[in-house]
Amino acid sequence: MKKILVGSVGLLIFFCSSVFAESKTIYLGKDFEIEIQDDGTRIERMHLFVGDTKVATAETTRREGEEPIRRMIYHHEDHLTGANVDTDENGQVVQLSDYYPYGDSRIDEHGEDYHNDYQFTGKERDEETGLSYYGARYYDSSMGRFISRDPWEGDLRDPQSLNKYSYVKNNPLKYTDPSGEAAFLITGLSGDSRDMKNIKQQVDNFTQAHKMNPIDIQIFKHYQDKKVINEISKVHESDPTEPIVIAGHSMGGASAIRIAEELGRKDIAVDKLIQMDSVDFFQGPRMLPSNVRRGINFYQRDNLPFGVKNIEGAFNMQITNTKHTTIDQNPTVVNAIKGSIIEAHSKRQKNSKEETGTTDRNDLNTPKKRK
Repeated sequence: MKKILVGSVGLLIFFCSSVFAESKTIYLGKDFEIEIQDDGTRIERMHLFVGDTKVATAETTRREGEEPIRRMIYHHEDHLTGANVDTDENGQVVQLSDYYPYGDSRIDEHGEDYHNDYQFTGKERDEETGLSYYGARYYDSSMGRFISRDPWEGDLRDPQSLNKYSYVKNNPLKYTDPSGEAAFLITGLSGDSRDMKNIKQQVDNFTQAHKMNPIDIQIFKHYQDKKVINEISKVHESDPTEPIVIAGHSMGGASAIRIAEELGRKDIAVDKLIQMDSVDFFQGPRMLPSNVRRGINFYQRDNLPFGVKNIEGAFNMQITNTKHTTIDQNPTVVNAIKGSIIEAHSKRQKNSKEETGTTDRNDLNTPKKRK
């Protein structure tokens, strides 16, 4: 079965295509997919989420000359967010799934007219190869290993991270493998998150158009330091290799640097820290924390009395023709934030796909069908 990920033109491709030589699945983001089977049967699935949790799927099956068949499937996950029990509108179990520690199927009971391909930890499993798609790489649950190398160099303080093929530090009962990087946007005193949501939407549009896995972007107020630190700590605990990006506007910029300093005390690295006309009424330190790999400080010409014009160790850039309240709308600033969020995520995916040809005996870059 061929799988095709498309952007907003996906519906056009679907309606204009009348002949398919083989079974295909077309994805329109994470919410909607169309499966076109060999005999022309078309199955449309609209996935419904509460937060990041997929709770139900509205499924419509269309066959030529017949009335569409519609039904609702409800998903009940296990503790690792994998498919466990799927039920229909009447509460009848239509699929029961369970797994061995590294994700190989232990129980896979379902009827002839339904099968949930989103299995272990909620990742889609390819029927032909038996591999699970984790965004940047494919995972073979029969071996408990990814089939291509992790481009991240690893951390000498964490020996498990030096294994380029291992799955979640070889602790699959506790951890899952989130894909992409995490970004945290912090608003200023006004608390207006519209501009931050615009940045998030631009990133989402980019990842969909370029067939990248979604990036987890969360938006907070400037007084929610503890909540941001807790969320980042959870991300780091789940996957210490996950790049972290923090961007803050006005008092949110001051909050961002305080958060980075506190994360440093927890030995958590920040990949990028971006300030947008940061305001610090308490005249705090103007130095990039040592745990931050890269910092960018944008400030406008008519800066406020308590504005931060220079952060030692960061790239400081003056933005003209803008106001304090609208600097997070400036195209230069928006593109810098969007690019910073996408950069590490994109590099991980690109390097994963290009890491081929190695003589390592574990490097199984060519998927093979499972017997």
